[in-house]
Amino acid sequence: MLDKLVKARKLSIREDIVMDAAKALQVHIDQINASLGGKARMPAVPADFAGAIKGKKTISSLRDSADSQLARAKIAASQIGDSIRSNLASLDELAAYYLFLFNDTQQLVMKANEDLIALIKVRISEHQEAEEQKAETQRERIRQEELKRIAEEAKANAPIEPATGASPAPLKVAAPIQSTLKPATTTAVPVSLQAEVFDLEALITPSLAAMPLSRF
Repeated sequence: MLDKLVKARKLSIREDIVMDAAKALQVHIDQINASLGGKARMPAVPADFAGAIKGKKTISSLRDSADSQLARAKIAASQIGDSIRSNLASLDELAAYYLFLFNDTQQLVMKANEDLIALIKVRISEHQEAEEQKAETQRERIRQEELKRIAEEAKANAPIEPATGASPAPLKVAAPIQSTLKPATTTAVPVSLQAEVFDLEALITPSLAAMPLSRF
């Protein structure tokens, strides 16, 4: 019975030591997260406290082993935190106006800083090229629309020319206005003319004078 109580007490002590070490590590990680300003969070930091105290017999050896494991885990967590802060600073410096391109910040901050800087430059460059292409496409569309508008206006304002080979339309001449007045009717009145000769010699003499001499 006593042996069982001793074993149970030893197990409880081991569990308390592991639990205390785990809580201490979490407090350290929470402090690092607070320093990140909510822009990113620390990943899980592995720490095998149960394995570290395995085989230890005394309480002091248990605590020493757990503390050593805790110190190692805290150092690892601090290094990760420093790397994340450095990456966040690079994002703020190089991508201040392009943060919308980096919605995967949580994954990016886990990269090596040199790799992250290279990635930032590539994403921004690709975005700028895409925006320039969109702008050029928009400018070309507007230019084509303007050319079309000018052509349509010129067509609408151009003089109308007869079709090739077509005969000119005949001129319509107004019909002469006919007078409603009836022409005046002229009735010829026959006139009887009668010559009266009183001097026969005077009538013949001029005629004889006009005749050639050969006739006599």
